[in-house]
Amino acid sequence: MLVNPAEKYGNSWLSALQEFEAEDLRGFWSRVEDPADVPALVKRLYEISEGINIPNSWVPATTLWYVEGECYIGHIDIRHRLNLFLEQFGGHIGYAVRPTERRNGYGYRMLEAALPIIKEIGLNEILITCDKGNIASRKIIERNGGRFENELTDDEGTVKLRYWICL
Repeated sequence: MLVNPAEKYGNSWLSALQEFEAEDLRGFWSRVEDPADVPALVKRLYEISEGINIPNSWVPATTLWYVEGECYIGHIDIRHRLNLFLEQFGGHIGYAVRPTERRNGYGYRMLEAALPIIKEIGLNEILITCDKGNIASRKIIERNGGRFENELTDDEGTVKLRYWICL
């Protein structure tokens, strides 16, 4: 289930962080000085969701953790609006499943569970993107109603597929 980030999931989060770092993945935790400082991370994610102390190039974003019991499985970021970069490449949604829990359907369930929450935030249509080569993410988006719009290539040469989901 989707929950607000909380210290009670700290040990599981730290374990997942090691998995992500082993893959050299960066995510919402790159927004804090020390992602292993769970209380500071939880506080900072709350501030970002409220638009508190965020750089001008950022937008408010709600981060939710997907958990089973006390186990952190993954997270989803819901960006409340789009800036120019997000309009092209990032979209309203970002998500990640910890490496040891991939291929178990969690990505689909995370996005499915987030759709009503996104509607509550006030969005009626969302843009969601993925790298062209990320077949798993593509399937998650399409199974959740994503309608393909187009593809764009970012400054690093990565082709991004752009989808819209009506809520």
